[in-house]
Amino acid sequence: MSDRLESWDEFDLLLGRIRSGTVIPVVGAELLTVTDPSGASVHLHDWIGRELAGPLGLAEPPTRTGFSLNDLTDAFLRLPDRRRVQLYRRVHQLLSNAEIAPPAALRQLAEISDFPVLISTTFDDLLFRAVQDAERPGAAQARQLAFSPRRADDLDAEWARGESRPPLVYHLFGRASVEPDFAICDEDVLEFLVAMHADHQSPRRLFDLARGSNLLFIGCDFPDWLSRFFLRTLKRSRLSAERDQMEVVADTVVVTDARLAGFFRRFSYQTYVYPGDGASFVGELHRRWQEGRPSAPVARNGADKEPPRPGRPVGSAAGCVFISYAAQDRPAAIRLRDALTSAGIDVWMDDQRLDAGAAYDRVIEDAIKQCVLFIPVVSRNTEARDEGYFRREWRLADERTHRLSSRRRFIVPITIDGVAASASETPPSFRQLTWGKAPGGEPSELVLADVREAYRAVRRVEGT
Repeated sequence: MSDRLESWDEFDLLLGRIRSGTVIPVVGAELLTVTDPSGASVHLHDWIGRELAGPLGLAEPPTRTGFSLNDLTDAFLRLPDRRRVQLYRRVHQLLSNAEIAPPAALRQLAEISDFPVLISTTFDDLLFRAVQDAERPGAAQARQLAFSPRRADDLDAEWARGESRPPLVYHLFGRASVEPDFAICDEDVLEFLVAMHADHQSPRRLFDLARGSNLLFIGCDFPDWLSRFFLRTLKRSRLSAERDQMEVVADTVVVTDARLAGFFRRFSYQTYVYPGDGASFVGELHRRWQEGRPSAPVARNGADKEPPRPGRPVGSAAGCVFISYAAQDRPAAIRLRDALTSAGIDVWMDDQRLDAGAAYDRVIEDAIKQCVLFIPVVSRNTEARDEGYFRREWRLADERTHRLSSRRRFIVPITIDGVAASASETPPSFRQLTWGKAPGGEPSELVLADVREAYRAVRRVEGT
């Protein structure tokens, strides 16, 4: 995996929310590369088209385009004396008789036990079988529900997220069956979307849960119009409206469609786009999630506990210096933190993942409100980023300056590779200040003395 994908800046933010149980993955057709009964690697929908071409009287297997079996449906309906319902039954029968194992990406996703609900946008049961086979609490009791315009399953009235609840897979565009209650073509998808907006048909409890959750769209493979409309359907509010929840999109269609990515960037500021495909995203997310799981027994007394490393976000940030940085600058930020700590300065820095269940945004906001100094680490990496979590931290720090006296020094920008203040992509309050220099994260004695004096001056005034 390239450094660009591994250093994507929102992994820590996303993992903090996953561990709090407030993230719902929405899984699509891009992850359906499977091993067919002959041992060949093929996309599930290509395999369906190939297997049904002969029995349905098609001259050749239709080429798959996008997330649905639209081309197969179109080719089938062009044949004489064909009824559409026959196609749904053939698809269901084929999947029921086939011995196809869930692909690796779905198995990795299913192992992340902090997902209370997983939403599938495909009609197969591969995600559900992956959950059933996963080593996670309640896997054997996993449930699956489905929506269709004729019958909409919904969450139980008393359903609540928690470790005691078995995992749930919800098929938002139906499950394969002998009836045409699942979407295999564009017209089906359109009818499903219309039904979702009808009060008497929509799964209200599911949508209420989705609206209040962080959503993770993985490989949905939707065209431009459907991506926009589908996100708006699940959020139930204008995408440009202020909201606490985030959405992450890991989808090659969005990455390669500059207009769609631009739409999310301009009108849905809480939507983050991963610069890679869905399978690589799942692999990296699964690796990071596993690394963050407890692997050692809890210490029986305080003497056995390993002391927190300097900069680890434990407890209050009151009386500390907050260091904000882009993920690519982590090594330099750690060197800067160590230098400040050696100079007798208390530092609060998120150099590790937050503990399970932590509300990441709230922790960061509280830390910026409580810290005595805020150090933004400015670099060519931050200049190259149009978006990133560090920019949210910078905005919060900038907002705090509006409530402080002009005498109160709060922001101390430090550049690690010579970026000039006057030409930087930083808030106006940053550019008006004198910047320190710490090449590669190594501050000079002059910079250390300046930060130390500012730090002590604030602590003397505030009596901390």
